[in-house]
Amino acid sequence: MPPHFLATLVHYERIGERYGILRLKPEGEQWTHNPGQYTKILFGTGALSFAKTYSIASAMRADGVLDFCIQLNDPQLLDDEKQWEVGKTQFSLTKPAGKFYLPNYASPVILLAGGSGVTPLKAILEDRLTNGDPKALSLLLYGCGDDAEIPFHDDLKSLSARHSQFAVRFFAEKRADKSRAEVGRPLDVLSTLIDTKAEYLMCGPPSFMEAARAQLTQAGISSQQIHQDRY
Repeated sequence: MPPHFLATLVHYERIGERYGILRLKPEGEQWTHNPGQYTKILFGTGALSFAKTYSIASAMRADGVLDFCIQLNDPQLLDDEKQWEVGKTQFSLTKPAGKFYLPNYASPVILLAGGSGVTPLKAILEDRLTNGDPKALSLLLYGCGDDAEIPFHDDLKSLSARHSQFAVRFFAEKRADKSRAEVGRPLDVLSTLIDTKAEYLMCGPPSFMEAARAQLTQAGISSQQIHQDRY
């Protein structure tokens, strides 16, 4: 397998002021990845090129398209963004890497996400709902600062509508549209939803993950059931 792949931009949209959703389609049929893995995307060309690492936010799908959530806090990235054209702009991707924990398909899971930390968890969810046991329940608790900045909000709602074994709850500290999120934070309700047989996967800011782990440990969940990806 070659170390780099060319991928064409098939969709791009801004999500509030902080995020952008990037959808790329690698050329050929050699690309494969496991849910929860990451890749480096090479932006720009020549001396102006630069690479950034992103979790892949989608499982392997029939259309071959890969989802990414990029943070728009880099002036270099914002300058490059002005040149992107759907169907024309191409990016170079490195071979996917990483071994974030993949729960048993038969196990119930509770996933805890903060900010752009939802990306590897979305890929794991897509894989479970496509290939897993339809009786194994999955619950995603997602928290953000502003309900206008929820990456993959509609995608996750659609997954929940299509799969009865999956539910998602969005929480926001700032809400402009009450239909998009509940007020508050995921950890405000976690104690009422704990399942001693579930696996717990989390990704988000370090303080968020530390607080979630402490709450789970206090509730009697073993460390072997708690898994976190670096943010």
